[in-house]
Amino acid sequence: MDIEVTRTYLQLARPEDLSPARANDARVRIDRVAECPASFGRYLYGEVGRLYHWIDRLSWTDDEIRAHYARPEITFVGDVQ
Repeated sequence: MDIEVTRTYLQLARPEDLSPARANDARVRIDRVAECPASFGRYLYGEVGRLYHWIDRLSWTDDEIRAHYARPEITFVGDVQ
């Protein structure tokens, strides 16, 4: 039995490609996260990828997650209130 699979990636190659939504709430800002804990990376992967059926990295160890997110081409931004 063959199953067709579509792999989906979310990537922003250049910051100038971002078309941010505007918020009228002065308490909302977006900051780059310098170091992402493995537990938070795992949570984000699960939540962002849930509708896309991402499962490849669910079994990764904390060390594997930290090594992946330590790569210079990977960054996190977060909403800080």
